[in-house]
This record gives sequence, C-alpha cells and structure tokens, in this order.
Amino acid sequence: FSDEHKNLHSDSLITMLNNFFKVGKVYYFGYIAYPIGFPDIIDIGKYIPYPVLLTKILIRLDEVISNIPIIKAQSWGIMIKGTKK
Repeated sequence: FSDEHKNLHSDSLITMLNNFFKVGKVYYFGYIAYPIGFPDIIDIGKYIPYPVLLTKILIRLDEVISNIPIIKAQSWGIMIKGTKK
C-alpha cells in the first residue's frame, strides 16, 4: 500500500457511488481467511505444508461471519453491486 491508499467506511463508499450508480446489494467478505491469502501478512504455508483443508474451513467460517449483522461490516473487503444510472 502507498501513502495514497485510503480506507473507506462502506457508507462513505456507497455515498460516492450513488452519484453514478444505483447501488444494489452490498457484500462483505474477508474476516479470518482473507489475511491468510497474503503471505506478507501470515505465511500459513510456512507452518502447514498443504493448507487446503484449513483454507476451506476458514472460508466457510467467513461465510458464517458475513451473515452476522453487527460483525459483518468489520470485513477486510467489500463488493458493491450496482447499475449505471
């Protein structure tokens, strides 16, 4: 990340997008499994030779977390589906 990288709250991002798009569904993702996908954060492969099963379990856990109302907005990522105005 550079000095120009900005973290935005989902409400701020949606407000900006509303100028150009009709915002539809908002998807939150990346809680526990997400940082494992970045070896510079956690190099799980250094400790577990084939982390496929662990990765599948963590992804499933992330799916469960993404359905908990208060916690879901605390994700590492957000995807917003919209249509052009």
